[in-house]
Amino acid sequence: MSSPQYTYIDLSHLPEITPSSSEAEDAESNQAKAPRKDSRRNRRGGKKNQKKKKANGKAVAPTDDDTDPAEHSDGLAKPRQEYESFENGDVPANSSEQCVARAENVGQDSVQAESSKLKFVVTKSRSHGPSSSDFDTIEEDDGEAVLETPGDPMFEKRKINVGLPGLTRDGLFATVDIQPGTRILTEKPFLTHGRSVDKLIFFAEIFDKLTPSAQQRIMDLCPLPFAETEEMGKQVDRILEKHAKFVKDLEARDRSTWSKVETLRFAFASKLISDVIKQWRIGSRVLPNLISMVNLPEESRGYLNPRDPVTGLCLTIGQITHSCIPNCFAAYNTNLEKFTLHTTKFIPAGTQLTCTAIGHYIWYNPVADRAVKLATATPTCFRCTCDACDPSSMTFRQHEISRTHLAQLAETLSAFNNRQQAAAEGEEDWPTHEETETMVNATNALLSHLTIVGCNDVEPIRWRILLCKLLCQMKEWQPAFRVAKLNMRTAVAVWGKDSLECQPVVEQYSEVEEKVKALGGEGEEDWEES
Repeated sequence: MSSPQYTYIDLSHLPEITPSSSEAEDAESNQAKAPRKDSRRNRRGGKKNQKKKKANGKAVAPTDDDTDPAEHSDGLAKPRQEYESFENGDVPANSSEQCVARAENVGQDSVQAESSKLKFVVTKSRSHGPSSSDFDTIEEDDGEAVLETPGDPMFEKRKINVGLPGLTRDGLFATVDIQPGTRILTEKPFLTHGRSVDKLIFFAEIFDKLTPSAQQRIMDLCPLPFAETEEMGKQVDRILEKHAKFVKDLEARDRSTWSKVETLRFAFASKLISDVIKQWRIGSRVLPNLISMVNLPEESRGYLNPRDPVTGLCLTIGQITHSCIPNCFAAYNTNLEKFTLHTTKFIPAGTQLTCTAIGHYIWYNPVADRAVKLATATPTCFRCTCDACDPSSMTFRQHEISRTHLAQLAETLSAFNNRQQAAAEGEEDWPTHEETETMVNATNALLSHLTIVGCNDVEPIRWRILLCKLLCQMKEWQPAFRVAKLNMRTAVAVWGKDSLECQPVVEQYSEVEEKVKALGGEGEEDWEES
């Protein structure tokens, strides 16, 4: 079953995130400066912040030493040695399996460099909770917060099995009981990527432009196999198959006897394989940690500027595991230019934090269709084991039934919404009162099924916008006001008050409240008392 097509709210244009020329110049000048301490106190608000050292009127960013990350990482040094030996003509007598064994799995999305110098800043603890502003800086980039969490840590990283023997990756787990609607952290994307650039090629190219410490942070991520990297493995096989006999015959001869054509062909084959291996190794670390920066499904992104960033590499939020019944919601906040992570339900201490990797698709499709979608959106070794995907779960059948109803209701309501839009443009007659009332009942049924499947993210918000609109058309002002009020609270809990996504919800609430007051209702006070 295909994903239902319906109107999404607030399709705001996202700003293109690229370093300014002044930032690029600062980054280059900072390369020559001495490194600073990686840790210092920097309480935000309250007492006066510690002053940064100044140089020519500008804050001096910490710099990395000039050592190559290959000196610190065997995983990075070994392939570079292989590339050098390969280009020097020392081609190993190998099969495709041997070549693949030396390279690690790699993966998917391209980007524009967003981060230059990184440092860690430890600050004093603060009270934590649903507040979106009471945050302490954990990590900074040239004085701007990259990763922020509440004063008392709410989560920790633990090693989890990824479905491959001997391979683990980091997962995030709650260290305290967390209430729904709590902003756990905000994170600036490490890199961003637009639709116009090939993902794997872009990441491989941008990797060489990063500082050694930034490169190391990427190489420290766990490499996981993706569908795209498996295709690259086949590409390596094809390259080796094409050039294997030629290389073998060439190696049997003295190098001084090689003709110019043979030397060029050998260099060409060497570069082909080395480029693929590089893309493979970097992509396998980047792909599992990419998050969408637009609140739109893939099929609805056609109107976006190809150069606008659509995905971001997040080194922390990106490590959250997928679930078809997630307990958190991650979104890109265009006002903050950072990702935010909010809880969507109560999370007991020790529980793993989860998000959806395939957006709203999890709520409207059965387990078989979700598995197909997950095969390209998550590592190939990943298998979702939530109650909605585990046939042995007592609630599995109910999840399947409710998702079937959700798909049908969403399709019906989307068609009705399209009909109303056509009526507004004079292309069709307006629906009758009875038809509108039927759609109100259908929307309420859809919201009930979303509750049954455990959906507490943005989907109820989007459908309540339609419900409120229909109730207003029926002049049911008090019910419409209650729906709008509930929707505004949910939007704040999922996105945060500082999110641009909340604006349409708040505007709808204000319009309904104004109408209720004009008709003699008590608006806000009337709701609070009820």
